Amino acid sequence: MTSLAATAALALGALTGCTFSGSLTYTVPASTIATQAEDVFEQTVGSRPSVDCGVEDVELVEGQHLDCVLTDPATGLRYEATVDLTEVDGTEYKITVEGGDLIE
Repeated sequence: MTSLAATAALALGALTGCTFSGSLTYTVPASTIATQAEDVFEQTVGSRPSVDCGVEDVELVEGQHLDCVLTDPATGLRYEATVDLTEVDGTEYKITVEGGDLIE
């Protein structure tokens, strides 16, 4: 798989969790981010991969970076994938996704 970059605007509709430490920091499950990344890849390449970004909640912070694993449904091959959060405003944010090298 060649390097693939795509951007999508995504707004989180329901607050899934938050912490308070001087300022409010919202979180979203990694599985939610993974599903949104799958949507972006499907819109970009025409087939829906499986994306795994772990199980931890993700803080909605500008520049947050997630290392994920993309699985090609046609071949079962696994690739590095990255997801970055941008334009974070409370519970609204955008993501950029990029497919990377084959994981051997």
